[in-house]
Amino acid sequence: MTISLCGCVLKCALCSASFDSTVRLWDVERGQCVHKLTRHLEPVYSVAFSPDGRHIASGSFDKCVHIWNVQVQFIAFL
Repeated sequence: MTISLCGCVLKCALCSASFDSTVRLWDVERGQCVHKLTRHLEPVYSVAFSPDGRHIASGSFDKCVHIWNVQVQFIAFL
């Protein structure tokens, strides 16, 4: 997945869910976390990129789904 984040283009990005209630965006080529998203209150169990790579959906044990715009962070709470 190629995405643009804060002016940087990531050719190979990965999104991870975590028990620390965060969603992390990774640069796979460098093996580095490039962004940490922190709106959930409980462990995050699922994440998915939109087909165009512009958004991430995350679901948590807090019974919330968040939609993240990769370029501007948080955009919706469901």
